[in-house]
Amino acid sequence: MNRWLERILAGLLRSRWHNYDAYLRSKVWQSKRRRAIRRTVGVRPVRKAPLTLPEMRQMIRAIEDDLRGKRDKAMLLIGYAGAFRRSELVAVTVTDVTFYEDRVSILLPRSKTDQEGAGKTKTIAVMGSDLCPVAALRTWLAASSIDAGHVFRGIDRHGHVHDSLNDREVARIVKKRATAAGLDPKKLAGHSLRAGFVTQNALAGIPDWKIAEQTGHKPGSKVLHDYIRAAGKGAMDASRAAFGE
Repeated sequence: MNRWLERILAGLLRSRWHNYDAYLRSKVWQSKRRRAIRRTVGVRPVRKAPLTLPEMRQMIRAIEDDLRGKRDKAMLLIGYAGAFRRSELVAVTVTDVTFYEDRVSILLPRSKTDQEGAGKTKTIAVMGSDLCPVAALRTWLAASSIDAGHVFRGIDRHGHVHDSLNDREVARIVKKRATAAGLDPKKLAGHSLRAGFVTQNALAGIPDWKIAEQTGHKPGSKVLHDYIRAAGKGAMDASRAAFGE
């Protein structure tokens, strides 16, 4: 009788432990655990810093005027002015680009927010300064003799232009040029170009809908709102208004 009870109890214990162990490995428990940790220690989104206009100017002026420098200058300025994602920037081909007297239009056949491939056109104006993205793009295409295929390409140590670039190279180029300009490369990445576009426009008081026209965000997008709020323009205006300024 005692042995029978022992077997029953041992079976119950094994069953309970198995269920408890399975619960600890379940998605429900893992989700509860993550929420508890966030409530305890707090969560701050880890994002790379936006590239500001003064920083962009500093980086561009530190770039040498050789073939690689022409490519990097065009990539940085077009990426910034067009609020491009890394994947979008390296996917641009010559047939996507149309130059006009006062602007350049760049067609995106497909993007992260356009999975059906409806297409979106980014328009970048000609500017009267050494930071003109359109002039930089024209210079790069002429110097590299690229007239078909991908616009932004790899360049080997012998100066030979290759077929295309991996999107991770955008981040590497941003960090390399930041270092050369005396900026902290750890704070910047490929996304800093797109984030910098939104931040600079928000600080300049550009309406959300105009910013979204370039970034491709939908009206009322929480992502765009978070970018704009992070720029601090609204908070600065409110703090001045509180003092009657």
